[in-house]
Amino acid sequence: MEVAVESKGALRPFRLFAFLALAPAAARSADGEEKTSIGTQGATIRLDASWKKTKLNPDFSGDQFQLQERSLFKRTQVFLMVREIEALLENPLDLERVLKEQTKDMQSTARLKPGAVEMTGSKEIARASQELDAEYRGVKLRYRLEVLSSSGLSYLLIGSGASSDAAEVTRAIKAAADTLSFPGRETAWGKLADPVTRRLVHGDLELAFSVRPAVFPPGQKPEGRELVHLKSRDGSSAIFVYDETAEDGVDAFLDGDLNERRQKESTARETSRRDVQIAGLQGRESVIEDDELTVWIAALPHESGRCLELRYASTGPAGLRRADRDLFFESFRIARAGDLEGLPSPEHPAAPSAPVDEHLARLLEAARLLGDTRLGEVRHAQVDGGRLLVSDARTIRELSFQDGSSRVLYRAGESPSLTFAPWSEDLALEDGSGKLSILEDGEVDSMDVRASRVAWGGPERLLVLRKLDLPLVPGLGSLAWCPPDRLIAIEGEDDSERVVLEASEPIRHVQANGAATAALVVTGPREAPGKDPGALLIVTLDSGETKTLGGWRSVSSLGPAGDGWVVTGRPFGRPGGVYLVSRDGALDLLISGPEARGVAARDGSLIFLNTTRPPQSSAGACDTLLAYEVSLDVTRKHGPLSLPFSAALLSGIGHEVLHDARDGWPFRTGEEVLECARRAREMARLRVGREFPTHDESFDRLTEEVFYGRAELSAHGEVLLGILLAAGFLERGAAWVPSEKLPGTGLWQPRIVQTVDNPLAVAYSPADVIASTLHDDEGMWRPARAISRYLKGRRLLLGLDRTTLQEAVDGTAVPDFALSVRRGDGAEIAEALRAAPGNEHLRERAYLHLASAGRHDLLSSIAAELAKRDGAPLLDRKAWFLARLETAKSAEELRALSRDIEEAIRRDPGEPSFCFYLGRAEESAGGDPKRARAAYRRVLKLQDRGELADRARERLDSMEQ
Repeated sequence: MEVAVESKGALRPFRLFAFLALAPAAARSADGEEKTSIGTQGATIRLDASWKKTKLNPDFSGDQFQLQERSLFKRTQVFLMVREIEALLENPLDLERVLKEQTKDMQSTARLKPGAVEMTGSKEIARASQELDAEYRGVKLRYRLEVLSSSGLSYLLIGSGASSDAAEVTRAIKAAADTLSFPGRETAWGKLADPVTRRLVHGDLELAFSVRPAVFPPGQKPEGRELVHLKSRDGSSAIFVYDETAEDGVDAFLDGDLNERRQKESTARETSRRDVQIAGLQGRESVIEDDELTVWIAALPHESGRCLELRYASTGPAGLRRADRDLFFESFRIARAGDLEGLPSPEHPAAPSAPVDEHLARLLEAARLLGDTRLGEVRHAQVDGGRLLVSDARTIRELSFQDGSSRVLYRAGESPSLTFAPWSEDLALEDGSGKLSILEDGEVDSMDVRASRVAWGGPERLLVLRKLDLPLVPGLGSLAWCPPDRLIAIEGEDDSERVVLEASEPIRHVQANGAATAALVVTGPREAPGKDPGALLIVTLDSGETKTLGGWRSVSSLGPAGDGWVVTGRPFGRPGGVYLVSRDGALDLLISGPEARGVAARDGSLIFLNTTRPPQSSAGACDTLLAYEVSLDVTRKHGPLSLPFSAALLSGIGHEVLHDARDGWPFRTGEEVLECARRAREMARLRVGREFPTHDESFDRLTEEVFYGRAELSAHGEVLLGILLAAGFLERGAAWVPSEKLPGTGLWQPRIVQTVDNPLAVAYSPADVIASTLHDDEGMWRPARAISRYLKGRRLLLGLDRTTLQEAVDGTAVPDFALSVRRGDGAEIAEALRAAPGNEHLRERAYLHLASAGRHDLLSSIAAELAKRDGAPLLDRKAWFLARLETAKSAEELRALSRDIEEAIRRDPGEPSFCFYLGRAEESAGGDPKRARAAYRRVLKLQDRGELADRARERLDSMEQ
């Protein structure tokens, strides 16, 4: 007869031969059982001699067995197949799901009659079983499925046999499951099943929590603003940790999380909110469920206006057992990281920023700082009386002009089109839902008004955009993917609607003037949404009369200004910046450059946003946008000179300077390059009041501005930009390499940049560098700074012919450090380094050769001489400390080393490698382990990612064991 067994969810027939067995049944006893390995991780089951390994199904795993019992009148056969699954199964829903999936495809092969699922198991092991009767081609069968799971590893036992042997199928498969032993603690998987502690240092906080590596595999790195991001092996659970702003309290913060979840999943609902105490901090916990997922969110305030957000997300409803969720929250610990006593404690280093332009600094010095928006990005801004309203993708904030205080008015989920407008005493907003809402006293009420964007139109008027519903044209399709807009005014107390404008293209921006008599409308081409504007229109709000303003390449924001507008963007032929635009279209440049964003002009003053702090507080950029107010007279005096250059200006001056150049701009000597740059700078000073910049940061600001207007850049302008780049480096000691090989303009044509270098010299073609910057998406974005960083003290050669440049670089004799190391010739290495005292690249190469070869004795003697110089670079001091660490032979030497490293930390408190070396020295000296741990924690405070951070974490973990 034929009996069916399961293979990956489907039944597969095989033959079972019945015959009269004359031999007596084999004896079965516990003593006769033997351990049989199953799976790949080290699990076993006990089977007696009646079980034989077989291969019934070639598509299944190798763990297949057959039980044969013989008596005088009957032969019983039971078949067992075992599958190993890396899945987290720990509650009835998980187990039932696996059993259901296992039998899902069997329905089409056999007529199944499933029985009830029986739950057993213990705290450590989840277990369920199910018996099914089936009929296959007239043969009646009995199946028994057992699933056992622990710590993310599961085993599915599938037993089958004839219905007449149902009792034996039940007994045999249950007995086999009873003997299943999961991998022991000595196995690789068993070691992963034990919880381990994960640690991280964030600012002055030391965070720690436990997870099971078998469930959450190690090596997962956070992404973006996450401090922790772990995902389970089977994808059913995830852990997140964030440090978030919560200025309005944790309940308001949790409300924002709930709104965000509802934006992503319409069935999301909060099922509980309660007080919690985690790691000694009082906080609040919110549980949010939807049809597929449950998220536990604990918000723990740890300083004024900030909270740690702990998230655990898993599939299924909240009431299911989740051991790893409980382990995560119960084990979470927060401590103020002990720092290095007696040594300066630096703040977490901010990203380096370009120095403040002198003209922008003068403008900010004369301006009044209104306050910090607390936002790093502002998509929409509106002045309303004595306050500034700003929003990013999810938050509307209010900034008071009186005291600079800031608070959250509204928080939503991610939305690409969050816009708002004051309306009477309330706030109208559109958050991506396609409908208007009213925000009143913190409560949001949805209106039955369709809109894709909303803007202020006056004290009693709203301006809304509404997409036109375009019909499908048979055979041609439709424009519905990016339809044009209709501008509608909602008037008065009765909320009557009036069509003001039907645009022929999508509207990108709309803003009423300060007098609420007209609106400036920016449209964009349907073929390139979000790119250059198609047109600027002035629309009279009462009559709908329109006037077209031409000449703008891009517009990023609009604001009201009396009878006109403040426009931030780039007009054709003029520099980018903040402009005052009148009703007749006249332009008045207020601030040039990309740093400022105009918000509004009123009472003779400009309100604008900028990331630069005022010089009297602390120069440099910050992470958030600051709001300023400055008189228009002061703005017109200093603002236009911040970055008054454009691609059109560069092209015009380039044509004048280069059109009569000898031999079509080859510039065979450096003197010719410098003279051309001098003439161009003088022309710029006469035309716009400021010379072209040539040094790193200022030149890169110019290059960025030219990049955005490169469609207006001529060949003359591109060549001139390369000349200005070359002149800046020539004035600082670079050498020009002339060539007679390629006369004519071809030398300055765009080509792919190829760096020619060796440990002593680096060569570039300025034409290639500029071409890469302007035309290559993966090119040199800030070319002057990129070249300076790459040099590391090497000699810079500039020219136009690559072959000549290559010959010039190849002509320099480069020391062979590998050969010197093999010889053990430290004098030879030291002499080569003395010959190039400013070349850090050369010293770095020598130090790496010595350290890699284990010659720390030579490294110590060579680096010591250079490290003891006044103002010695970090490189030399790091090499010296490393060599002394590896060669120290006594605790006294290590203590002396610790003192030298501490002095280095006092000089450079933000250098993480010094802290790592201090930790190593303290460990090796056998001193107080607290100081070593504090040193490693300082490393993570300064640098939380990278090889050095990973080494510091390894040392911290090893010291805890």
